[in-house]
Amino acid sequence: VSCSPASGATFALGNTTVSCSAHDAAGNAANGSLRVTVLTTIPPRLTLPPNLRAVATSPNGSFVTFAASASDLLDGPLTPTCSRASGSRFPPGLTNVTCSATNGRGQTTRGNFSVEVAWSWSGALLPGDATSRKAGSDLPVKLQLLGASAGARDLVARQVVRAPAGKCVPGRVVHV
Repeated sequence: VSCSPASGATFALGNTTVSCSAHDAAGNAANGSLRVTVLTTIPPRLTLPPNLRAVATSPNGSFVTFAASASDLLDGPLTPTCSRASGSRFPPGLTNVTCSATNGRGQTTRGNFSVEVAWSWSGALLPGDATSRKAGSDLPVKLQLLGASAGARDLVARQVVRAPAGKCVPGRVVHV
């Protein structure tokens, strides 16, 4: 009996058809084939972006796009699923995005990254006479949104003042 590929050969991942033939002393011949399937225990590879930052463009946050991909040794390219879709609106603050990809054999790989949506602002603009104010008196502070955040309206700002001893002293809530 002779087979191709021969017994003991290294088989690639996936399906391989082995063709065999045999001849007896009387000259009779027989042919046949069989399929050898080699599977892998390696799960899909998931490629995710690094942690992302975006500038808020409205009180609801910002639309954020990202690229997530996956591939498998046998199945090739896969489409991962993520807890938040690329191009969707992310709220201000930190959002964790979890993605996964599953191959045809049910093996799953999971990963995550975060998206931080923050305001672009000027910082606190103090009046010129801020250092000469009496302790305990009100100090007007102005904030200015910049860049993509400049058009946002109806935001609530919370001011926290650090006292010299390192303790936080809450300020008044102001509307921007």
